[in-house]
Amino acid sequence: MNTILKIPKPHTTAYVRLRTSHLGLNKHLYHIKKATSPSCKCGAPHESVVHFLTVCLCYNKAHHVL
Repeated sequence: MNTILKIPKPHTTAYVRLRTSHLGLNKHLYHIKKATSPSCKCGAPHESVVHFLTVCLCYNKAHHVL
């Protein structure tokens, strides 16, 4: 647990990864040469955090949970 803000470590980790875009999304994976393309499986040119959280139809169910 983060003792300063009293935030559980998994929440802190998720927040930092979202803010820095260091997630397992193709845009980041392509940048570090772990994916062949930055595109999303829905056909969008970049699978970015904003795309993932707001518009991607592949993650539509997750949008409703958030």
